[in-house]
Amino acid sequence: MKIRRSLLNDKVTVATYLGDGAYGPTYGAPTTIRCAADPSRRLVLNGMGEQVLSELTLSIHPNDSDFFTPESKVTYIDRDSQVVSVTVNRFRGGWYYTEVKCS
Repeated sequence: MKIRRSLLNDKVTVATYLGDGAYGPTYGAPTTIRCAADPSRRLVLNGMGEQVLSELTLSIHPNDSDFFTPESKVTYIDRDSQVVSVTVNRFRGGWYYTEVKCS
């Protein structure tokens, strides 16, 4: 069972990282996603196994995880961040959600 969207009270704007082009990184069109945001700092591992400081943690519906690829741009309350890692979390009762860490 997935987490209910009614529990996700915050909103972020995400521009999905599509890759590098001739003139630098390219991004998709900005999309607004409902989430539960936690703007506290944490030390996390990025995709290369390096320790980085995460300043924003988002809990999102699993169906929205395709928008959050590593290096995607995230805007939350006029603060820009970049996605560091994306993890699917499960807890008792079969509920699950996706956790996105941003630096």
